[in-house]
Amino acid sequence: MSRSLGFLPEKESSLHVFVDASEVAYGAEAYVRHVDLCNEITVKLVSSKSRVAPLTTVTIPRLELAAAVRLSLAVTKTLQMPTNNVVHWTDSTHVLYWISNDSRHFKPFIANRIGEIHENTEPTFVPTNENPAD
Repeated sequence: MSRSLGFLPEKESSLHVFVDASEVAYGAEAYVRHVDLCNEITVKLVSSKSRVAPLTTVTIPRLELAAAVRLSLAVTKTLQMPTNNVVHWTDSTHVLYWISNDSRHFKPFIANRIGEIHENTEPTFVPTNENPAD
């Protein structure tokens, strides 16, 4: 059970992080989904971050991967939520492919971030037209 996030009484809370990137910028949004004892669901935006893409060439899937890891770890630490209550949402099939494989198959940049995701979250695919970070 996670720490109370201002909703009483608490049954279950989870963090949902949506990520997206383009050639010029990348970003992520984090929402807390809370189910109370009466099974009423509340969803609140708790954080969002966006950054201009670096001048050096970085692929869009790498930017999405970086955005996902940074924001989810920062929010879970701040809210003192268990990291197993985090769900990442992405529309990148590249990122999903990376995450579905063992991190040791990739170069350090990708492997390190995949390792963090494997330790802390549950990645999920979301279609582009349903991704609020898009």
